[in-house]
Amino acid sequence: LYVLDVVFAVHAIVSFWQFFVLGYRWDYLGGIFGVELGCNGHSLVLLVIICVISLIRFMNNEEKMWLCILKCSVALIISVMAELKAFFVFMLFILIGAAAITKFSFRKIYILISILLIITVAGSLFTLVWGKYYALSIDRIIELITADSYSSSKDLGRFTALPMISKSFLHDTPSKLFGLGLGNCDTSSFDICNTPFYKMYSYLNYSWFLSASVFLEMGYLGLGFVIGFFVLVIVSAYKKRMSIDGRASYCQIAILMSLMCIVLVFYNSSLRTDIGYLPYFILALPFITEKGEQEE
Repeated sequence: LYVLDVVFAVHAIVSFWQFFVLGYRWDYLGGIFGVELGCNGHSLVLLVIICVISLIRFMNNEEKMWLCILKCSVALIISVMAELKAFFVFMLFILIGAAAITKFSFRKIYILISILLIITVAGSLFTLVWGKYYALSIDRIIELITADSYSSSKDLGRFTALPMISKSFLHDTPSKLFGLGLGNCDTSSFDICNTPFYKMYSYLNYSWFLSASVFLEMGYLGLGFVIGFFVLVIVSAYKKRMSIDGRASYCQIAILMSLMCIVLVFYNSSLRTDIGYLPYFILALPFITEKGEQEE
């Protein structure tokens, strides 16, 4: 896990360089993940992972408070530079989740108050950098989440994609259950490999959301299996949390990361991109640790 701290430090330095020196903004600010359109989604996944690990370790007295606050503060600043409004919501989820699955201590109260203050300051910084139109508020966040479309009036919204897909493409019970078939709606960087469905309906931007892509190809059953996988990790890690000597933090990290992965399923398609291996590595920690101890 300490290797991830080094990766995050490098990512932060590169992100600051891209913003202040090279002038990259919004979806083009990706730190170590490049400067292509949408690369900030990869950055978001790394920020979530770092904050999950740091907060869990701090609440278990395995990390110093100043280091935890520093990581969370830098993560929030990067989210401001890349205009990742969702990360503020993710940060609240992570904070509440970490507090819920760890034992009570005064350390927990201190960090809760500190992070909430930092989120408030970062929210003001967000408005300062991007203007009043981008001011963060509960109403604004709810509006973005429940919007019928994402980037244009013709495409799908994050949390309205499933009913719109069901109504437009999956007309009968079998198709709603099993979808249009695995791979029948997929896309590729090579045009010749794009499916006919994608060529016809790419304007919907369904490939931007994992939930929409899975639902189209595998229906409710496939989407249930995807979410069920993360639920299974939660249950398994919860059962193992006391059996792995001195490594309960790994189980708690996996539990909280699984919850965040369920959110990511509906938020974007990062779990099926190159950055997707990293969350799955985090989820495997309790099981890798247990296997290693059994072999010893």
